[in-house]
Amino acid sequence: MLKNSKQVIAVDLDEVLFPFVKPFFEEHFNPKFGTNYIEDDIFTYELENVVGKTREEVISEIDIFYKSGALERILPFNNAAEIIDFLRIKYALHAVTARPDFIREETQQSLQMHFPKNSFQAIHFTNQYHGGSEIREKVDICKLIGAIAIVEDSYRNAIQCADSGMKAFLLKKPWSEYKVTGKESPNLFPINNLREILKHL
Repeated sequence: MLKNSKQVIAVDLDEVLFPFVKPFFEEHFNPKFGTNYIEDDIFTYELENVVGKTREEVISEIDIFYKSGALERILPFNNAAEIIDFLRIKYALHAVTARPDFIREETQQSLQMHFPKNSFQAIHFTNQYHGGSEIREKVDICKLIGAIAIVEDSYRNAIQCADSGMKAFLLKKPWSEYKVTGKESPNLFPINNLREILKHL
């Protein structure tokens, strides 16, 4: 566990601070394949089960999207910077993302551009979907940094963290519906927006 004078909160990036699904489909996938997927169609983050392609094909398309300079174009959600600016006063914030290592520099630049200076103590990349030098689970990173909470849009990641004893704030998205599994946790807090985090801390 890392030592810090402030309590640590882990914050996911895609679909927590920045949209991913909408720009990926609108700017890249739909035009390329002649489809018309919208966010409500995405019932799982295992996109191969939505679009009828292999996992490797989906990851390849996401990589192409990233390499197109997408992160320079994608703006954060409304109020994301405001909430982060508020949280960083009391908490040490760590970005914990499933993004691949090869967009580390672009990710850092995007955060520096859109969020107050030094908002995040560190950025941790899991490489969960793309592979890389080291593939890690978010719950393991959260334990390492001593996080008391995580903000997520993935039910899988959120419930793993909740089961380990930390608060998990799960943003309600078409793919994050926690009731599907029938498993809940007293540490799991479904939220409609980032502002709702404040009433649970």
